[in-house]
Amino acid sequence: MKIVICGAGPVGALAALYAAKKGHTVELYEMRADVRADDKEAAQQLGKSINITMSDRGFEALKDSGDEQLVQEILNHTVPVQAREVHERTALGTEKATKVPYSIDGRVLRVVSREFLRNILLDRIFNLPNVKVFFGRKLIHADLDNKKAVFADASIEDTYGGSNFERVSFDLLIGADGAHSAVRHHLARYRNINIDQRWLDNCWCEFQIAQADDGRPKINLDTLHVWPNNDIMFLALPNPDGTFTCNLFAPAETFKMLRSNQTAIADFFERNFPGILPNLMTTEELIKQFHSTKTSILHEMRVTPINYKDSCVLIGDAAHTMVPFYGQGLNTGLEDVRVLFRAFLSQAPTKELSGKQISILDSYSEYRQPDVSVMTSLALKNYNEMRLSQRSTLKYMRRKLEETLQARLPSAGWATLYFRVAFSTERFTMIEHKNNQQTKILKWLLGVSTASLCGLAASVALKF
Repeated sequence: MKIVICGAGPVGALAALYAAKKGHTVELYEMRADVRADDKEAAQQLGKSINITMSDRGFEALKDSGDEQLVQEILNHTVPVQAREVHERTALGTEKATKVPYSIDGRVLRVVSREFLRNILLDRIFNLPNVKVFFGRKLIHADLDNKKAVFADASIEDTYGGSNFERVSFDLLIGADGAHSAVRHHLARYRNINIDQRWLDNCWCEFQIAQADDGRPKINLDTLHVWPNNDIMFLALPNPDGTFTCNLFAPAETFKMLRSNQTAIADFFERNFPGILPNLMTTEELIKQFHSTKTSILHEMRVTPINYKDSCVLIGDAAHTMVPFYGQGLNTGLEDVRVLFRAFLSQAPTKELSGKQISILDSYSEYRQPDVSVMTSLALKNYNEMRLSQRSTLKYMRRKLEETLQARLPSAGWATLYFRVAFSTERFTMIEHKNNQQTKILKWLLGVSTASLCGLAASVALKF
């Protein structure tokens, strides 16, 4: 086939690699100029996080691309983190840090630069003879019935009034062009699609923590650092050079208040995030970074269906956008590519399903979107978990019980929800089902234990 892919981020680049390795002719179009030339400061100004946490399902997608050296090269540029380190202020006013391991058996997540991941994938496909990459090209029309697309020079403000058009034919158009997908816009002209989009009242912006004067990291490099405080939170993710990429999450009104006063951010950090000032950043660094970076709004989006016949399909953020609190947004997008190419595009053009002919991409949409809908919900729910669960005795006891059962009785199949999401490639719908079953069992055990204790107490009381 001739496969045209819109979007040269990590998901689009991986899709191009999969398609090329299967022998297809591939054309990859990106609206921006050569994204490999972007530097960290430019990325910051766009409000994009430069760091991501990669888990098993993301690495499985990379491994299954057919490029045997790819995973090892990426691993060499990651930082392993084995726990979440929660920083809080005690009732006595002292600072306290608590480590919460991600896995009972010592497994780790890997923090990697989004820029590095994207660039290494692009470098791979640039070396393939059946791939062409075009930067600075914007999709302005897609005829999904006749399988033709029109691209224009993205640097020209009035693209429709210019003459620099390029008409491209395709057998399959893949939209990997992000949350504001142009492919999705054109797809909606051909079939009714449901877009459930929710804008949160929370925003975020990015900071950097530099190395210490002696070149060493200022805080532990093997943990993901969290400063939770009710409706606000500060995260710090390590970089291989000992610096940290950080994110402040807070309600929009809080950002509005902080932006209105040049020095309010310093007082805000001193009250809410113990130890950052002056140990990790100077007041001057904090103020300068806050007022020079863009604030972005958090939102989530679920799209269904995500295809038109067998001519067009959406993957990654174009098909599902989730908040970053489970660290699974990109991992899920990379998994989209693996599932699409390995489980569906390797089949014949159509298959029989329940007595009717259904396109391969229809079946992919029906299979995949329930899974990503579950993960989108879990990502939003985990925001509350990260901010508040450390104070919940019940949640702490459940996690410890599940970890104990997982370690002592592995044949029983017990595991925490987080472990299943991060350290397996199970379908998210199956993970949700197993977690619900565990919840029912634990509630039953709690009820039995409570009844037994009440019976024992009543028996003792009667004796006296």
